[in-house]
Amino acid sequence: MRSIHNGLRRDYTFLDELLLSAGVNRVSIKSRIGAFAFSSIFFLAGLAVLYGATIRPLAQYLDSGNWQQTAASVTESKLDWDDDSARVEIHYKYRINGTDYSGKRYGWDNGRQNFGIEAMKKTVERHPTGSAVGIWFDPDQPTESIIDRSHTGITGANLFFPIPFLLIGICGISYALFGGVAAARTRELLDTIAQDAESKGLASLAGQLRNPSNTKDSSRRLVFSMAQSRIEALGILFAAVFWNGIVAVFVSLLIGFIISGDGQALFLGLFLIPFVLIGIFLITATANRFRAPRPPAYLFAFSGLRLTTVELEIPLSWMRLEQSAKSPDARNIRLHIGRDIASKAFSFGKKPDLPSDDHTDSIPLDANQGEVTYLLEAAPVDPKRKSWKPLTVSDISAVFSWEEEPRREKRSVTWSLIAPESND
Repeated sequence: MRSIHNGLRRDYTFLDELLLSAGVNRVSIKSRIGAFAFSSIFFLAGLAVLYGATIRPLAQYLDSGNWQQTAASVTESKLDWDDDSARVEIHYKYRINGTDYSGKRYGWDNGRQNFGIEAMKKTVERHPTGSAVGIWFDPDQPTESIIDRSHTGITGANLFFPIPFLLIGICGISYALFGGVAAARTRELLDTIAQDAESKGLASLAGQLRNPSNTKDSSRRLVFSMAQSRIEALGILFAAVFWNGIVAVFVSLLIGFIISGDGQALFLGLFLIPFVLIGIFLITATANRFRAPRPPAYLFAFSGLRLTTVELEIPLSWMRLEQSAKSPDARNIRLHIGRDIASKAFSFGKKPDLPSDDHTDSIPLDANQGEVTYLLEAAPVDPKRKSWKPLTVSDISAVFSWEEEPRREKRSVTWSLIAPESND
């Protein structure tokens, strides 16, 4: 981060903003070693499947371009079963330059499978024992031969199945290799912002920046507004890739069923409908989160939250962060805190209705920094009997809203406040 001495203006890169919002400022060697060991297993498994089911068949297919064709005699034709899965197995003999050879490879991907059985049966019927068949062989290595070289052997299942494994592996290995660097950079950023906070008279905020709360201490929290939507988008993107990678395997099986006329196609298609819809929803959610408006850059510090069944006391400090990256020209900047408003304000691409019920208030952020203690009351169930709906941890959320100039469009980002358990 580059400091410009004629004021407190600073340059925050997008990566800096992600680091601040993620809040990873301590990474132990033990956790990095554990992450590397755990994720490497997934990564190597994904590579093995990718190589065996995709790269190797594709390489063989490309290499067979100069193979030659000859006649062969089928000596045995059958389905090779193993429990409920099968594969085509056609044994044949052929002669090259006076030497006899034998083979049994029908296609490049000749693994066992429990779908497309009818298509495999028809293949066996087309090549009965004793019949003649044309095969392709490698002139440089005549022992290598195949009946059908027209298909690469790559299916959707082969292509998408390794993706979740590789994704977990890449994320874990990246954390192991670069987690320490990211944590050091985060601490540097926090210390720099703490100096700004001290210069503005926010000593308590500076102290919290230099000594961020342990994640188990839910009564304290730092929130950087500028990258909230992007953090959410990255999380949803991970879920979308993982989910759709698995679903794509079954969709490819469905396509195979349909092509082969397998009777299981209807059942599998109906079964997959909700899973495909969830996958589409996750993709849409990711796109909408990445397109979400960029909020003005603020730091919010919630510290020492005290929760009873009827009231939540929220000490709050805030400070606007100056940055060189273009921020929206904003007015009417406010922070709304209330119960049950996350579900109302958090939406995937829709314009949220900002909370306005009796139990939600808002704090105007007219000044670039400030401190306030906010009291959030429980919702009355029966005011006459003084009966109250108790506050719970999941009820509490915050909405940071602003109006963008010149159209004065309302924008907002949302996050949940993790309050401590009730003291009553």
